Amino acid sequence: MRKEFAIDQTDKVTELGLVVNYLDAFIAYVNGREVARVGVGRSSGRNAQKLKARDGHGPAFVSLGTGSEQLRNGVNLLAIEVHGVRSDDPDFVIDPYLILED
Repeated sequence: MRKEFAIDQTDKVTELGLVVNYLDAFIAYVNGREVARVGVGRSSGRNAQKLKARDGHGPAFVSLGTGSEQLRNGVNLLAIEVHGVRSDDPDFVIDPYLILED
């Protein structure tokens, strides 16, 4: 999934984070750079390995740092690659909220 968002002054951002409800694993990218990896041991896409099922449900906060290296003034892109541990499991959840603190 991908979502564009705009920031006027990236130098004023002190923290970047995701509040995300998910099953089972994901990798988040901002402007093409990986910023978070949860439940994915290594690699990405079809080659993702060592997937780990999530214990628990509901939203979780995942810090993406200050964002100073990833963000740019104007339009930015958040992309999230989601993985399920079992291919026969009908449950699939990804519900993210991007948090910017200044």
